[in-house]
Amino acid sequence: MGTSINKTAGIAALALTLIPTGTLAQDAGDGGVVLTFGFDSSLTIDDNLTLAEGGSPGTSTVWDSRLSFRVQNTTQTQSLDFQASSVLRWADLPGGATFNGVEEPTMRLSYRREGAASLLTVEAFARSVDLEFLGPLSDPGLPGNNIGTLRQTTARVTLETGIGRTIGTRLTAGYDDQNFVGTVDPDLFDTTTRDVGARVNFRVTPVATAFVDLGRTWYEDDDVGNKQETTDTLSVGVDYEIDRRTLVSASVGYSQVDTTEFGGSSTNDGIVYSLGATRELRNGNASARLTSELDGTSSITTLTFGRSMELPRGTFSGELGFTRLANGSQGVIGSLAYRQDLNDDRIELRLDRTFFTDDGDDKFDTRLGVTYSHEIDAISTLGVEFAYGRVEDGGVGAAPTEEEASLTASYSREIARDWNLEGGVVFRYSDDGAVPGSAQSNAVFLTLGRDFSFRP
Repeated sequence: MGTSINKTAGIAALALTLIPTGTLAQDAGDGGVVLTFGFDSSLTIDDNLTLAEGGSPGTSTVWDSRLSFRVQNTTQTQSLDFQASSVLRWADLPGGATFNGVEEPTMRLSYRREGAASLLTVEAFARSVDLEFLGPLSDPGLPGNNIGTLRQTTARVTLETGIGRTIGTRLTAGYDDQNFVGTVDPDLFDTTTRDVGARVNFRVTPVATAFVDLGRTWYEDDDVGNKQETTDTLSVGVDYEIDRRTLVSASVGYSQVDTTEFGGSSTNDGIVYSLGATRELRNGNASARLTSELDGTSSITTLTFGRSMELPRGTFSGELGFTRLANGSQGVIGSLAYRQDLNDDRIELRLDRTFFTDDGDDKFDTRLGVTYSHEIDAISTLGVEFAYGRVEDGGVGAAPTEEEASLTASYSREIARDWNLEGGVVFRYSDDGAVPGSAQSNAVFLTLGRDFSFRP
Protein backbone atom coordinates (compact mmCIF):
# COMPACT_ATOMS: atom_id res chain seq x y z
CA MET A 1 0.00 0.00 0.00
CA GLY A 2 1.11 3.58 -0.60
CA THR A 3 0.57 6.57 1.58
CA SER A 4 -1.60 9.57 0.70
CA ILE A 5 -0.72 13.20 0.15
CA ASN A 6 0.99 13.50 3.51
CA LYS A 7 3.58 10.79 3.08
CA THR A 8 4.34 8.69 6.13
CA ALA A 9 8.04 9.01 5.32
CA GLY A 10 7.81 12.78 5.73
CA ILE A 11 6.28 12.74 9.20
CA ALA A 12 9.59 12.52 11.02
CA ALA A 13 10.81 15.69 9.31
CA LEU A 14 7.58 17.53 10.06
CA ALA A 15 7.64 16.37 13.66
CA LEU A 16 10.80 18.28 14.38
CA THR A 17 9.04 21.54 13.63
CA LEU A 18 6.10 20.93 15.94
CA ILE A 19 7.91 21.34 19.28
CA PRO A 20 8.08 24.76 20.93
CA THR A 21 11.69 25.85 20.65
CA GLY A 22 11.58 29.14 22.51
CA THR A 23 13.87 32.06 21.81
CA LEU A 24 16.84 31.22 23.96
CA ALA A 25 19.46 30.38 21.40
CA GLN A 26 21.24 33.66 22.02
CA ASP A 27 21.00 33.33 25.80
CA ALA A 28 22.35 29.79 25.71
CA GLY A 29 25.21 30.97 23.53
CA ASP A 30 26.44 33.07 26.44
CA GLY A 31 27.32 29.81 28.20
CA GLY A 32 26.00 28.02 31.26
CA VAL A 33 22.66 26.42 32.00
CA VAL A 34 19.40 28.06 30.90
CA LEU A 35 16.01 26.68 31.96
CA THR A 36 12.81 27.59 30.12
CA PHE A 37 9.25 26.86 31.16
CA GLY A 38 6.35 27.45 28.82
CA PHE A 39 2.58 27.40 29.12
CA ASP A 40 -0.16 28.11 26.63
CA SER A 41 -3.89 27.49 26.64
CA SER A 42 -5.75 27.37 23.34
CA LEU A 43 -9.46 27.13 22.52
CA THR A 44 -10.42 26.01 18.99
CA ILE A 45 -13.87 25.65 17.43
CA ASP A 46 -13.89 23.76 14.09
CA ASP A 47 -16.91 22.88 11.96
CA ASN A 48 -15.17 19.85 10.34
CA LEU A 49 -12.20 18.87 12.45
CA THR A 50 -11.54 15.56 10.67
CA LEU A 51 -12.02 17.00 7.14
CA ALA A 52 -14.68 14.39 6.41
CA GLU A 53 -15.59 14.10 2.73
CA GLY A 54 -19.21 14.67 1.76
CA GLY A 55 -20.15 16.96 4.60
CA SER A 56 -19.22 17.71 8.17
CA PRO A 57 -20.38 15.37 10.97
CA GLY A 58 -20.70 18.42 13.25
CA THR A 59 -18.80 21.09 15.15
CA SER A 60 -15.88 20.23 17.45
CA THR A 61 -14.62 22.25 20.39
CA VAL A 62 -11.07 21.59 21.58
CA TRP A 63 -9.33 23.13 24.57
CA ASP A 64 -5.60 22.43 24.82
CA SER A 65 -3.32 23.43 27.69
CA ARG A 66 0.32 22.81 26.79
CA LEU A 67 3.21 22.65 29.21
CA SER A 68 6.80 22.67 27.98
CA PHE A 69 10.23 22.49 29.51
CA ARG A 70 13.66 23.15 28.01
CA VAL A 71 17.18 22.96 29.38
CA GLN A 72 20.21 24.27 27.52
CA ASN A 73 23.82 24.08 28.57
CA THR A 74 26.64 25.49 26.46
CA THR A 75 30.38 25.46 27.12
CA GLN A 76 33.40 26.02 24.89
CA THR A 77 33.51 22.36 23.85
CA GLN A 78 29.96 21.03 24.17
CA SER A 79 26.30 21.95 24.01
CA LEU A 80 23.16 20.23 25.28
CA ASP A 81 19.57 21.02 24.36
CA PHE A 82 16.72 18.96 25.83
CA GLN A 83 13.03 19.74 25.32
CA ALA A 84 9.87 18.10 26.59
CA SER A 85 6.20 19.02 26.28
CA SER A 86 2.72 17.59 26.70
CA VAL A 87 -0.90 18.68 26.27
CA LEU A 88 -3.84 18.43 28.62
CA ARG A 89 -6.76 18.18 26.18
CA TRP A 90 -10.51 18.46 26.52
CA ALA A 91 -12.60 17.98 23.39
CA ASP A 92 -16.31 18.00 22.66
CA LEU A 93 -16.72 16.08 19.40
CA PRO A 94 -19.70 15.50 17.08
CA GLY A 95 -22.24 12.94 18.14
CA GLY A 96 -22.00 13.79 21.81
CA ALA A 97 -18.52 12.26 22.20
CA THR A 98 -16.17 13.91 24.66
CA PHE A 99 -12.49 13.37 25.21
CA ASN A 100 -10.09 14.47 27.90
CA GLY A 101 -6.65 13.40 28.96
CA VAL A 102 -2.93 13.99 28.61
CA GLU A 103 -1.89 13.93 24.95
CA GLU A 104 1.09 14.49 22.67
CA PRO A 105 4.01 13.68 25.00
CA THR A 106 7.05 14.90 23.07
CA MET A 107 10.76 14.85 23.76
CA ARG A 108 13.75 16.07 21.79
CA LEU A 109 17.47 15.85 22.57
CA SER A 110 20.43 17.46 20.82
CA TYR A 111 24.00 17.04 22.05
CA ARG A 112 27.28 18.16 20.49
CA ARG A 113 30.82 17.76 21.80
CA GLU A 114 34.00 18.96 20.10
CA GLY A 115 37.52 17.65 20.71
CA ALA A 116 40.90 18.73 19.38
CA ALA A 117 40.25 16.84 16.11
CA SER A 118 36.94 15.12 16.76
CA LEU A 119 33.22 15.82 16.85
CA LEU A 120 30.36 13.85 18.44
CA THR A 121 26.71 14.69 17.72
CA VAL A 122 23.61 12.99 19.09
CA GLU A 123 20.03 13.71 18.00
CA ALA A 124 16.93 11.99 19.38
CA PHE A 125 13.21 12.59 19.09
CA ALA A 126 10.08 10.81 20.40
CA ARG A 127 6.39 11.64 20.46
CA SER A 128 2.91 10.12 20.51
CA VAL A 129 0.14 12.06 18.78
CA ASP A 130 -3.54 11.54 18.02
CA LEU A 131 -3.98 11.70 14.23
CA GLU A 132 -7.31 13.46 14.64
CA PHE A 133 -5.61 16.49 16.15
CA LEU A 134 -2.66 16.88 13.81
CA GLY A 135 -2.38 20.26 12.14
CA PRO A 136 -3.08 21.06 8.48
CA LEU A 137 -0.94 19.12 5.98
CA SER A 138 0.55 17.02 8.80
CA ASP A 139 -1.85 14.06 8.85
CA PRO A 140 -0.37 11.08 6.95
CA GLY A 141 -3.75 9.44 6.35
CA LEU A 142 -6.58 9.90 3.91
CA PRO A 143 -9.09 12.66 4.75
CA GLY A 144 -11.76 11.32 7.09
CA ASN A 145 -9.65 8.27 8.04
CA ASN A 146 -7.43 10.02 10.59
CA ILE A 147 -8.39 7.78 13.49
CA GLY A 148 -5.72 6.37 15.77
CA THR A 149 -2.37 7.30 17.23
CA LEU A 150 1.06 7.81 15.70
CA ARG A 151 4.07 6.95 17.84
CA GLN A 152 7.46 8.06 16.57
CA THR A 153 11.01 7.47 17.70
CA THR A 154 14.11 8.67 15.86
CA ALA A 155 17.77 8.83 16.83
CA ARG A 156 21.08 9.52 15.12
CA VAL A 157 24.67 9.41 16.36
CA THR A 158 27.69 10.68 14.41
CA LEU A 159 31.34 10.49 15.48
CA GLU A 160 34.10 12.14 13.46
CA THR A 161 37.79 11.76 14.25
CA GLY A 162 40.98 13.06 12.64
CA ILE A 163 39.34 16.28 11.46
CA GLY A 164 41.87 18.30 9.48
CA ARG A 165 44.46 15.51 9.72
CA THR A 166 45.95 13.08 7.23
CA ILE A 167 43.58 10.24 8.13
CA GLY A 168 40.08 10.78 9.46
CA THR A 169 36.99 8.69 10.09
CA ARG A 170 33.26 9.24 10.36
CA LEU A 171 30.94 6.67 11.96
CA THR A 172 27.15 7.03 11.85
CA ALA A 173 24.17 5.10 13.19
CA GLY A 174 20.47 5.93 12.83
CA TYR A 175 17.08 4.60 13.89
CA ASP A 176 13.58 5.61 12.77
CA ASP A 177 10.42 3.87 13.97
CA GLN A 178 6.83 4.85 13.17
CA ASN A 179 4.06 2.89 14.84
CA PHE A 180 0.33 3.36 14.20
CA VAL A 181 -2.16 2.23 16.84
CA GLY A 182 -5.92 1.97 16.37
CA THR A 183 -5.97 3.22 12.76
CA VAL A 184 -8.50 2.30 10.06
CA ASP A 185 -6.61 3.65 7.03
CA PRO A 186 -4.82 0.74 5.24
CA ASP A 187 -2.20 3.17 3.98
CA LEU A 188 -0.98 3.72 7.56
CA PHE A 189 1.34 0.88 8.51
CA ASP A 190 4.27 0.48 10.89
CA THR A 191 7.77 1.06 9.52
CA THR A 192 11.24 0.70 11.00
CA THR A 193 14.49 1.89 9.41
CA ARG A 194 17.99 1.37 10.82
CA ASP A 195 21.27 2.36 9.24
CA VAL A 196 25.00 2.30 9.97
CA GLY A 197 27.86 3.84 8.03
CA ALA A 198 31.61 4.21 8.12
CA ARG A 199 33.82 6.55 6.09
CA VAL A 200 37.61 6.86 6.07
CA ASN A 201 39.28 9.97 4.63
CA PHE A 202 42.87 10.06 3.35
CA ARG A 203 44.38 13.50 2.72
CA VAL A 204 46.56 12.76 -0.31
CA THR A 205 47.68 16.33 -0.98
CA PRO A 206 46.80 19.70 0.58
CA VAL A 207 43.97 20.04 -1.98
CA ALA A 208 42.85 16.41 -2.50
CA THR A 209 41.19 13.99 -0.09
CA ALA A 210 40.34 10.41 -1.05
CA PHE A 211 37.68 8.47 0.84
CA VAL A 212 36.12 5.04 1.23
CA ASP A 213 32.44 4.89 2.23
CA LEU A 214 30.58 1.81 3.48
CA GLY A 215 26.94 1.71 4.57
CA ARG A 216 24.08 -0.65 5.35
CA THR A 217 20.36 0.13 5.76
CA TRP A 218 17.63 -2.16 7.09
CA TYR A 219 13.97 -1.42 6.36
CA GLU A 220 10.86 -3.34 7.37
CA ASP A 221 7.12 -2.69 7.51
CA ASP A 222 3.91 -4.51 8.35
CA ASP A 223 2.06 -3.62 5.16
CA VAL A 224 0.21 -6.38 3.31
CA GLY A 225 3.44 -7.88 1.94
CA ASN A 226 5.46 -7.52 5.19
CA LYS A 227 8.35 -5.98 3.30
CA GLN A 228 11.93 -6.42 4.52
CA GLU A 229 14.75 -4.71 2.64
CA THR A 230 18.51 -4.57 3.19
CA THR A 231 20.72 -2.18 1.23
CA ASP A 232 24.54 -2.44 1.19
CA THR A 233 26.69 0.19 -0.52
CA LEU A 234 30.46 0.48 -0.92
CA SER A 235 31.97 3.45 -2.74
CA VAL A 236 35.29 5.22 -3.22
CA GLY A 237 35.84 8.81 -4.21
CA VAL A 238 37.82 12.01 -3.98
CA ASP A 239 37.21 15.63 -2.95
CA TYR A 240 39.45 18.04 -4.89
CA GLU A 241 39.85 21.79 -4.34
CA ILE A 242 40.45 23.33 -7.76
CA ASP A 243 41.04 26.68 -6.10
CA ARG A 244 40.14 28.39 -2.85
CA ARG A 245 36.53 28.80 -3.95
CA THR A 246 35.80 25.66 -6.01
CA LEU A 247 35.38 22.10 -4.75
CA VAL A 248 34.76 19.06 -6.95
CA SER A 249 33.65 15.73 -5.51
CA ALA A 250 33.33 12.39 -7.32
CA SER A 251 32.60 8.85 -6.18
CA VAL A 252 31.75 5.47 -7.69
CA GLY A 253 30.65 2.30 -6.02
CA TYR A 254 28.51 -0.81 -5.91
CA SER A 255 25.12 -1.20 -4.24
CA GLN A 256 22.96 -4.27 -3.58
CA VAL A 257 19.34 -4.23 -2.42
CA ASP A 258 17.83 -7.49 -1.11
CA THR A 259 14.04 -7.47 -0.74
CA THR A 260 11.62 -9.96 0.79
CA GLU A 261 7.92 -9.30 0.22
CA PHE A 262 4.77 -11.42 -0.16
CA GLY A 263 6.86 -14.48 0.69
CA GLY A 264 9.24 -13.98 -2.25
CA SER A 265 12.77 -12.60 -2.51
CA SER A 266 14.51 -10.41 -5.08
CA THR A 267 17.86 -8.69 -5.53
CA ASN A 268 18.68 -5.48 -7.35
CA ASP A 269 22.35 -4.57 -7.68
CA GLY A 270 24.54 -2.35 -9.80
CA ILE A 271 26.91 0.58 -10.06
CA VAL A 272 26.14 3.82 -8.20
CA TYR A 273 27.95 7.11 -8.64
CA SER A 274 28.00 10.77 -7.70
CA LEU A 275 29.65 13.80 -9.31
CA GLY A 276 29.30 17.29 -7.92
CA ALA A 277 30.86 20.75 -7.85
CA THR A 278 30.41 23.74 -5.55
CA ARG A 279 31.75 27.26 -6.08
CA GLU A 280 31.70 30.06 -3.54
CA LEU A 281 30.56 33.38 -4.98
CA ARG A 282 30.61 36.91 -3.64
CA ASN A 283 27.17 36.62 -2.04
CA GLY A 284 26.65 32.86 -1.73
CA ASN A 285 27.47 29.74 -3.73
CA ALA A 286 26.45 27.77 -6.81
CA SER A 287 26.41 23.99 -7.18
CA ALA A 288 25.73 21.16 -9.61
CA ARG A 289 25.31 17.47 -8.82
CA LEU A 290 24.69 14.24 -10.75
CA THR A 291 23.82 11.05 -8.82
CA SER A 292 22.70 7.52 -9.57
CA GLU A 293 21.38 5.22 -6.83
CA LEU A 294 19.32 2.05 -6.43
CA ASP A 295 16.10 1.17 -4.68
CA GLY A 296 14.38 -2.20 -4.39
CA THR A 297 13.38 -2.44 -8.06
CA SER A 298 15.19 0.16 -10.16
CA SER A 299 17.84 2.82 -10.44
CA ILE A 300 17.26 6.53 -9.94
CA THR A 301 19.34 9.15 -11.75
CA THR A 302 19.13 12.78 -10.65
CA LEU A 303 20.74 15.97 -11.97
CA THR A 304 20.38 19.19 -9.95
CA PHE A 305 21.65 22.76 -10.09
CA GLY A 306 21.59 24.95 -7.00
CA ARG A 307 22.14 28.55 -5.98
CA SER A 308 22.10 30.24 -2.60
CA MET A 309 22.72 33.89 -1.85
CA GLU A 310 22.53 36.53 0.83
CA LEU A 311 20.20 39.38 -0.08
CA PRO A 312 19.90 42.82 1.48
CA ARG A 313 17.82 41.96 4.57
CA GLY A 314 17.00 38.50 3.24
CA THR A 315 18.17 35.12 1.96
CA PHE A 316 17.50 32.96 -1.09
CA SER A 317 18.29 29.34 -1.91
CA GLY A 318 17.00 27.30 -4.80
CA GLU A 319 17.56 24.04 -6.58
CA LEU A 320 16.24 22.87 -9.94
CA GLY A 321 16.75 19.40 -11.29
CA PHE A 322 15.64 16.41 -13.26
CA THR A 323 15.00 12.82 -12.09
CA ARG A 324 14.84 9.76 -14.33
CA LEU A 325 13.65 6.34 -13.14
CA ALA A 326 14.72 3.00 -14.59
CA ASN A 327 11.24 2.46 -16.09
CA GLY A 328 11.78 5.52 -18.29
CA SER A 329 9.63 7.91 -16.28
CA GLN A 330 11.13 11.31 -15.73
CA GLY A 331 10.19 14.59 -14.12
CA VAL A 332 11.33 18.02 -13.02
CA ILE A 333 12.11 18.44 -9.31
CA GLY A 334 13.27 21.39 -7.26
CA SER A 335 13.09 23.44 -4.11
CA LEU A 336 13.07 27.12 -3.22
CA ALA A 337 13.42 29.00 0.06
CA TYR A 338 13.13 32.77 0.23
CA ARG A 339 12.98 35.23 3.12
CA GLN A 340 12.77 39.00 2.94
CA ASP A 341 12.62 41.47 5.81
CA LEU A 342 11.05 44.85 5.09
CA ASN A 343 10.59 47.83 7.40
CA ASP A 344 7.70 46.33 9.37
CA ASP A 345 7.07 43.17 7.40
CA ARG A 346 8.57 39.75 6.76
CA ILE A 347 7.80 37.45 3.82
CA GLU A 348 8.83 33.80 3.71
CA LEU A 349 8.27 31.32 0.90
CA ARG A 350 9.07 27.62 0.66
CA LEU A 351 8.48 25.37 -2.38
CA ASP A 352 9.41 21.68 -2.77
CA ARG A 353 8.70 19.28 -5.63
CA THR A 354 9.75 15.61 -5.68
CA PHE A 355 9.28 12.70 -8.07
CA PHE A 356 9.14 9.10 -6.86
CA THR A 357 7.62 5.63 -7.31
CA ASP A 358 5.15 4.26 -4.76
CA ASP A 359 3.83 0.69 -5.22
CA GLY A 360 4.37 0.86 -8.97
CA ASP A 361 2.79 4.31 -9.36
CA ASP A 362 4.96 7.26 -10.37
CA LYS A 363 4.00 10.39 -8.43
CA PHE A 364 4.82 14.07 -8.19
CA ASP A 365 4.61 15.60 -4.69
CA THR A 366 4.46 19.41 -4.56
CA ARG A 367 4.45 21.46 -1.33
CA LEU A 368 4.12 25.24 -1.06
CA GLY A 369 4.24 27.40 2.04
CA VAL A 370 3.92 31.20 2.22
CA THR A 371 4.08 33.27 5.40
CA TYR A 372 3.56 37.00 5.80
CA SER A 373 3.81 38.96 9.04
CA HIS A 374 3.32 42.65 9.69
CA GLU A 375 4.48 44.37 12.86
CA ILE A 376 1.72 46.80 13.74
CA ASP A 377 3.63 48.22 16.67
CA ALA A 378 6.11 47.07 19.30
CA ILE A 379 3.63 44.70 20.95
CA SER A 380 1.26 43.47 18.21
CA THR A 381 1.63 41.55 14.95
CA LEU A 382 -0.65 40.51 12.11
CA GLY A 383 0.11 37.26 10.30
CA VAL A 384 -1.12 35.31 7.28
CA GLU A 385 0.02 31.79 6.41
CA PHE A 386 -0.84 29.63 3.40
CA ALA A 387 0.10 25.96 2.94
CA TYR A 388 -0.64 23.73 -0.04
CA GLY A 389 0.16 20.13 -0.92
CA ARG A 390 -0.58 18.12 -4.05
CA VAL A 391 0.24 14.55 -5.10
CA GLU A 392 -0.50 13.65 -8.72
CA ASP A 393 0.17 10.93 -11.27
CA GLY A 394 3.69 10.98 -12.70
CA GLY A 395 3.23 8.81 -15.80
CA VAL A 396 3.42 5.10 -14.96
CA GLY A 397 0.41 3.79 -13.04
CA ALA A 398 -2.84 5.57 -12.30
CA ALA A 399 -2.38 7.41 -9.03
CA PRO A 400 -5.32 9.68 -8.15
CA THR A 401 -4.71 13.39 -7.56
CA GLU A 402 -4.86 14.43 -3.91
CA GLU A 403 -4.85 18.02 -2.65
CA GLU A 404 -4.82 19.73 0.73
CA ALA A 405 -4.61 23.43 1.57
CA SER A 406 -4.87 25.66 4.61
CA LEU A 407 -5.11 29.42 5.08
CA THR A 408 -4.58 31.02 8.50
CA ALA A 409 -4.98 34.65 9.51
CA SER A 410 -3.96 35.64 13.02
CA TYR A 411 -3.41 38.60 15.32
CA SER A 412 -1.05 38.44 18.31
CA ARG A 413 -0.43 40.95 21.09
CA GLU A 414 1.84 41.10 24.10
CA ILE A 415 -0.64 41.90 26.87
CA ALA A 416 1.95 41.85 29.68
CA ARG A 417 5.60 41.00 30.12
CA ASP A 418 6.16 37.47 28.73
CA TRP A 419 2.39 37.02 28.16
CA ASN A 420 1.06 36.80 24.61
CA LEU A 421 -2.51 36.61 23.31
CA GLU A 422 -3.17 35.30 19.80
CA GLY A 423 -6.41 34.79 17.92
CA GLY A 424 -7.31 33.92 14.38
CA VAL A 425 -9.24 31.94 11.79
CA VAL A 426 -8.24 28.85 9.81
CA PHE A 427 -9.69 27.58 6.55
CA ARG A 428 -8.78 24.07 5.37
CA TYR A 429 -9.57 22.22 2.15
CA SER A 430 -9.02 18.62 1.06
CA ASP A 431 -9.80 16.68 -2.11
CA ASP A 432 -8.89 13.01 -2.49
CA GLY A 433 -9.28 11.93 -6.10
CA ALA A 434 -10.01 8.35 -5.05
CA VAL A 435 -13.11 9.42 -3.11
CA PRO A 436 -16.06 11.41 -4.55
CA GLY A 437 -16.45 14.95 -3.27
CA SER A 438 -14.17 17.23 -1.27
CA ALA A 439 -13.96 18.47 2.31
CA GLN A 440 -13.48 21.84 3.92
CA SER A 441 -13.47 23.25 7.42
CA ASN A 442 -13.64 26.65 9.08
CA ALA A 443 -12.16 27.21 12.51
CA VAL A 444 -11.48 30.00 14.98
CA PHE A 445 -8.91 29.87 17.77
CA LEU A 446 -7.73 31.91 20.75
CA THR A 447 -4.44 31.23 22.56
CA LEU A 448 -2.92 32.69 25.71
CA GLY A 449 0.69 31.74 26.42
CA ARG A 450 3.79 32.57 28.34
CA ASP A 451 7.48 31.50 28.27
CA PHE A 452 9.94 32.45 30.96
CA SER A 453 13.57 31.48 31.45
CA PHE A 454 16.26 31.79 34.07
CA ARG A 455 19.76 30.61 34.95
CA PRO A 456 19.92 28.44 38.09
